[in-house]
Amino acid sequence: MLLKNTNDAGIVARTFTLVVFSVASIAVSLSCANPAAQAAPKKMWKLEMSHGMKGNVTAIFCSDAVNFTTERGGRYVSQAPKWDVFAFRTDDKIICNVSRDVFTKEMNFHPERFANYKKIGTGSVCLYPVTVITDGQNTIHIANFPGIPRQVCEFICAWLKQPVLNQIALKSRPDLKSSHKVNAMVIDVDNRAANIVETKSVKELPYDKSVFLVPKGYRSVARLEDTFYSKSRKKDLESIVDDLGIGVDLFKK
Repeated sequence: MLLKNTNDAGIVARTFTLVVFSVASIAVSLSCANPAAQAAPKKMWKLEMSHGMKGNVTAIFCSDAVNFTTERGGRYVSQAPKWDVFAFRTDDKIICNVSRDVFTKEMNFHPERFANYKKIGTGSVCLYPVTVITDGQNTIHIANFPGIPRQVCEFICAWLKQPVLNQIALKSRPDLKSSHKVNAMVIDVDNRAANIVETKSVKELPYDKSVFLVPKGYRSVARLEDTFYSKSRKKDLESIVDDLGIGVDLFKK
C-alpha cells in the first residue's frame, strides 16, 4: 500500500501499536481468567494413623519434606535435596541427625521383602482412593498422593514397615487364621500382627513451612533410638528390666 503523506504513515503506526496493545491485553486477561495458567498453590497432606507397635502416629508431607510424629513424643523430619533425617524431642530438647541409609538400617527396613505383592482390587480409606494388594499373608491398602516423591513414601513406609511402591500404606492387616485373635499388643512369630496399620483421617491442607522446621539449640545425641522415649519413660523401662533381673542397660551409650 502506498502512503500519500507522513500523516497517513503516523496514523498507520498508531493503529498498529493500538492493535498490538489490545491483543496483549486480551492475552493477559485470558491467562488471569484461566486457573490452569496460574501456578497452583503448594499444599501438604496430613495422615492420622495408628500402628500395632508404635501406637498413634501423625505423618505430614509435601513435595519436598516429611514430618513424622509418634505418640511417644519423638519427631522426625526429612527434607530435599539430601533427605537426611533429623530426629528430636521437644520435652528433653535432644536432637539426632543421621543419613537416609542409617535411618533405613535403624528401622530394620527391607523393601525387597515386598516384591511379591499383587493387586487384588481397589477401594477407599477415609474417602481417599486406594489400591488393594496382597502377598497371601498381608492385605494392604496403598494410596497415591500426586506430586509426592518416592523419598517421602519410603520414609513413612520405613516407620510403618510397609511395602514401598511409590505409594503409602493407609491400611494393613495380616491374613491370620480365624482362631488368631488380633489386637494392638499381639505379636506373632514373624511380627506381622505388630504391623497393623489403620488410618483415621486423611486431610489436604495449605502448605505451612513451620511444620518442617528443625529446632536449634538442642543437645545433640549420637543414636536415633535415644529419641524414641522421654527420660521418664526410659527410667520406667529400665526399672522394669531391673525388676525382672535381666541386668541389661537398654539405653547404654
